[in-house]
Amino acid sequence: MNAPWDVHQSLLTLASSLVEARISIPLDDPNWPWPEPSLITLPFLLRLSASEPEILDYITTPTLEEIALQVEGNDLDYQRALSSLLQRSSCPMRRLCLDSRPAFLQAFSCIVELVVVIRHEQGEREINTLMSTLTVFDTPVQVAPHLRSMFLGWEHDPYGGWPFRVVNYAIFLEMIRSR
Repeated sequence: MNAPWDVHQSLLTLASSLVEARISIPLDDPNWPWPEPSLITLPFLLRLSASEPEILDYITTPTLEEIALQVEGNDLDYQRALSSLLQRSSCPMRRLCLDSRPAFLQAFSCIVELVVVIRHEQGEREINTLMSTLTVFDTPVQVAPHLRSMFLGWEHDPYGGWPFRVVNYAIFLEMIRSR
């Protein structure tokens, strides 16, 4: 739901038994972000979609398994907010859905499923970086060591066909072979 934070806060407080929520704050909300986060505990929430990283500072989700983020702006804001949420909630998160820009993936080793949607033709660099990052080399540090499935999606002009030019299939196949 796209609404000001005070509406979300009221609804979330009343509906603590939610299992799925989409929290989208309008860019022109004059009261966002609120100066002092008061935590809302959502004990049964399994899936969350958030439009802003600061949303994660206002909630605790001990059963969260999946989060979808619309990554715009500073990747470090999302990494900090998601790390804080996971630490505060001690949740069993397994699935991460990103709107492009998978740069901070290495910070979350618990990921079993990864979903990335590329929304622009310049996503080639991001996808190829993701494939290179996920390729396992003979090093002790491995990104997303528990990753078992990955979904890539594109929003594109059906007549343009650019998604097929975006993926460097040699890098993609090398990543698959390495895992």
